[in-house]
Amino acid sequence: ARPHRAELINNFLQEHQITRMAWPAQSPDWDKLKRQLSCRQHAPQTIQGLNNAVGEEWEALPQECLNNLISSMPRRCREVHRKRPH
Repeated sequence: ARPHRAELINNFLQEHQITRMAWPAQSPDWDKLKRQLSCRQHAPQTIQGLNNAVGEEWEALPQECLNNLISSMPRRCREVHRKRPH
């Protein structure tokens, strides 16, 4: 993420006391949403704007995309476990 956007996201998470998961930045579930956000004509300028934009883009994701992500979850979990079997 661009430094400004990353700072907005970090501020939002802190303000709302949301604990960040250790999750790869290039994961397919975030990648699709991130690409949609990047295509917007105007980048959000506030935390509320970012929150609204994420919500709008989430709602706009096609159901087929969500179904594919859900069905790929067992395989991705096995891969995480294989790489870090704690």
